[in-house]
Amino acid sequence: MVTILQRQQQMLDEQARKLEEQAKILAEQEKTLRQQQQQLQQLQRQANAAPTVLPASMGMPNLGNQGTPYYAIQDVIPVPPTEDQQQQQQTEPAPSGGAAPAPAGSAEGDRPQSEKAPEQLLLERGGVLLPAGQLQIEPSIEYDYYSNNQIAISGFSIFDAIIIGTLDVNDIKRNIVTARATARYGLTDRIQLDTIVPGLYRQDSEIFGAGTANQQKVVTDNWGLGDIQSDISYQPIIGDGGSIPDVILKVGARFPTGESPFDINTKSIGTGRVVLDEPPTGSGFYGVTSGFTMVWRVDPVVFFGGFNFTYNIEQDQGSQFGNIDPGDVYEFFGGINIALSELVSMNLSFDDQIVSSTTQNGDKIDGSDFNDARLILGTSVGIGPRTSLTFNASAGLTNQSPDFAFTISIPMTFTLF
Repeated sequence: MVTILQRQQQMLDEQARKLEEQAKILAEQEKTLRQQQQQLQQLQRQANAAPTVLPASMGMPNLGNQGTPYYAIQDVIPVPPTEDQQQQQQTEPAPSGGAAPAPAGSAEGDRPQSEKAPEQLLLERGGVLLPAGQLQIEPSIEYDYYSNNQIAISGFSIFDAIIIGTLDVNDIKRNIVTARATARYGLTDRIQLDTIVPGLYRQDSEIFGAGTANQQKVVTDNWGLGDIQSDISYQPIIGDGGSIPDVILKVGARFPTGESPFDINTKSIGTGRVVLDEPPTGSGFYGVTSGFTMVWRVDPVVFFGGFNFTYNIEQDQGSQFGNIDPGDVYEFFGGINIALSELVSMNLSFDDQIVSSTTQNGDKIDGSDFNDARLILGTSVGIGPRTSLTFNASAGLTNQSPDFAFTISIPMTFTLF
């Protein structure tokens, strides 16, 4: 009996000794963990006191939730997380795979995003709308060059649409520089307001009776305010990314704020020819526009197309001219927008404006109808969190189109609320 008790006592002593050794090992591990924690805290204090500065070629501003591709400093050089961030990471469940869903209330996935630089060209074509509360100011400058060595007007014309006078074989060269200030505002996620205020400089160089003994050259120029235009766009349909496209409807009005050709004095240059003292900067007529744009998205490509109709309102231009009803405009357009990267996109489109004949006192004026077709190539580059730089170059495809046109614009977007 005594022997059994002694053996049990020895076993208990052995277990106690092992427990004491394990306690010493745990104490050493706790000491090591405390040292590591102190080192981490020291690194955190150093990181907060003196954040790493990147070279200019790497550092990008932190743009928050603007949807732009710039990197913040902590995205490029990892910084140890704070204690609160560690606790949050431990409590948050791991993602099940794939991209994280957009936050509640985000427009991503709900509607086309127009604040992205790759879609700025599509915004200008009416293919996307600004989100509610966003204002975009877009200053732009456009240059158009026309030359026509076949038919010119012995008299004068209104932007090639209204012809008053007789036709002759002449040589016309026209340079137009238009500076525009465009304002767009997202009233709601589906309604956008637009206003365009143009100012232009126009120079016309005309050689009458080219190649004859009575050849005459007349050069005139003028500058001033053009016709102001206001539009409202509404998106009734948001596409499913497949067979159903995004659909945007538009109505607008043009106001004759520019200098009308009917308000400009004329002069005689001999041989029965009468010309304006200076070119007009406006049409002299009110116009009402309506149309639609459809957009199909096949990432990273966007296809778009649409139609606009402009009704020019008849107006009495005095006893000299009577009632002038300028031709109405039927515009067809379509194209493709390609996102080359997070900051760059390209746009290739075709635009055709068909203008019906002008009538004077109910009589159609022969030769006053025309077709202005253009092939347009554009690109958009994001140069800041809310600023883009866009280029558009177009080539005329008909005799009534400009030989070429070039536009530069800098749209800047602001969030009002």
